[in-house]
Amino acid sequence: MSLRRTIPALLRRTALGFALSAALCTFAQVKPAPSVSGVWKLAFTAPDGNAIVLTLKLKQDGSKLGGTYIARNGQEIAIDDGGTIKDGQASFNVTRERNGQKIVSKVGGKFTGDEFKGRISATVEGQDFAADIDGRREAAANATGSWKYALQISVDTNLEFTAVLKQDGDKVTGTIKVNEFDSPISDGGLKDGELSFKVVRERDGQKFTSTYTGKLSGDTIKGKITSDFGGEKRTYDWEAKRAK
Repeated sequence: MSLRRTIPALLRRTALGFALSAALCTFAQVKPAPSVSGVWKLAFTAPDGNAIVLTLKLKQDGSKLGGTYIARNGQEIAIDDGGTIKDGQASFNVTRERNGQKIVSKVGGKFTGDEFKGRISATVEGQDFAADIDGRREAAANATGSWKYALQISVDTNLEFTAVLKQDGDKVTGTIKVNEFDSPISDGGLKDGELSFKVVRERDGQKFTSTYTGKLSGDTIKGKITSDFGGEKRTYDWEAKRAK
């Protein structure tokens, strides 16, 4: 093969190599937008001037956006089908009942990291309404730490407890300490802020189980403890504070 033919071929292969490398580098630099799944607090001003805060549990699946709206009474209402998101730009509807009438609130806007800015619109009692709406994603609940709480076991007996918890993903492990006794927890888990675990103790050859369930919010857990200690089933209010 002549030199005249060889050089152009080499140049073409070199150029192709550079082009392919550039394409691969560009592809590698393209990262998918972060998921917006999580609990969001979005605020807007109602027509009467009152500040309204919507609590939403959003779940992103590719370009689909769903989840639930948490009403003031704690009821969770599913976000309407058809919610979408692309490059952070989202739109979804929430349908709820008020005084026997269905109200469809339409929300559209942009998610940027842990922030949202957009517009909300609805028709309430025949009146069209629209307003700016914005808010933030709440930090994910984390049970890791030492938690202090007290239980009134009887009229004249009040016991101080310390729960030392460690969270790994959705799993929670740890111990419960009362006086000088430590008991390991079992079946511990935390999902969507709902914490649960069991404590099994043995006394005089018998095993007793206490089941803990509660809502973790910031540095507080509120819930119930159900125990069969002494052969009788009892339920206690449970409120624990994270020690700092």
